[in-house]
Amino acid sequence: MSGLVLLVAACGEPNETGGQAPDVMQVVVDGDFGPDDMMAVLYLVQQPQVNIRAVTVVGTGLAH
Repeated sequence: MSGLVLLVAACGEPNETGGQAPDVMQVVVDGDFGPDDMMAVLYLVQQPQVNIRAVTVVGTGLAH
């Protein structure tokens, strides 16, 4: 079973007033990067409320 795992941090980037930037999710993408994972990352890249911080590849899945 392949799937995309997202780890979402509960904090945002500080804004000019020292508070947290609203509505921006910090995301780490981890997957085996089969076609389903590639499509999910392409979708996330297009979302303005998502900030991809890192992409990791599992070595035991479709991509080695």
